[in-house]
Amino acid sequence: MNPSDWHAQLTRVGLEPADASPALPGPLPESGFCDLGGEALLLVDGPEAVTFLQGQLTCDVHELAEGSVLPAAHLTPKGRAIATFLAWQIDSEIHLQFPGGALEEAVTRRLRMFLMRSKATVSPAGDDLVRLGTWGQAAAEVVADLAGALPGSPMRSLAGGDRITLLTLPGAEPRMELALPIDTAINLTTRLQQAGAVACAPAAWRLLDIRAGLGWVRDETSETFLPQMLNYDRNGGISFTKGCYVGQEVVARLHHLGEVKRRAYPGRCKASVPPPPGTPLFSPESRSRQGAGTVVDAIALGDDGCELLAVVERQAQAAGGLRLGSADGPEVELREPPYPLSDEPRAAGG
Repeated sequence: MNPSDWHAQLTRVGLEPADASPALPGPLPESGFCDLGGEALLLVDGPEAVTFLQGQLTCDVHELAEGSVLPAAHLTPKGRAIATFLAWQIDSEIHLQFPGGALEEAVTRRLRMFLMRSKATVSPAGDDLVRLGTWGQAAAEVVADLAGALPGSPMRSLAGGDRITLLTLPGAEPRMELALPIDTAINLTTRLQQAGAVACAPAAWRLLDIRAGLGWVRDETSETFLPQMLNYDRNGGISFTKGCYVGQEVVARLHHLGEVKRRAYPGRCKASVPPPPGTPLFSPESRSRQGAGTVVDAIALGDDGCELLAVVERQAQAAGGLRLGSADGPEVELREPPYPLSDEPRAAGG
């Protein structure tokens, strides 16, 4: 089978291929699935792939071989995230998934520039495998029947037979991403609908990431955030013991100072149109020339406004009264992410 067969199946289940709209028609269903083909995916392989990526990413790449699924950032020398990835390893190949768009070509070119004489390759994934996101109990039962087993906890990977890979992710448990052949994916989506899982646009997956406090750099926010601002020191995305990588000195300095003044928080606003990534937040409590905060991502939910993830000054978040865009913009209500933001880091390797 070829990609056109998969596009035809998406149409049959009521979806539009390559739908990048940041909006859903209404509330998220309890159980559903969506196509993740719009996400960019790079494969890094070769005898020195791990060594190469250890010098480029914030996470401890060695943990991927043990079945971990980790967020990771690729930084400028000043510590700003050029791109952020969901990283996992299958056999010798390390997979780096990140939001598609103009960033895809730039990141591919940049990583290849750093290869130099490393015995490693960086290449886009082919189109012979489909990536699906699923969530909820109805979907989990179908996936378990297909794969025969499920990873036992969030942020784990499992490679099964018939070229099927499962990743477990936090939020709306059980939540899983699958990579699988086109014919298997067609069969699976038919069974998912029969079991009551609802076919959704990719915006549903972005919404689940927002609720889980997982923030990804997009075209509009490249080189905007330090990785700690996205809470990567709280979810395993930063190792403080693995050694040097690009931007490591800035990240380590902030870590040893003991306080991160801006953090990522999920929340809601009553805007009728979802604010694009990079939209500023206003607070009368803020005196920063950088503003009170910045939208990381936002998804519209019909008449219920938007849910968003925003990097915000901790002082402004505690004071409340945040507004979107300006002093008279829509009110923004934030909540704590579903993991601790205490001063004691919960990071890989530290």
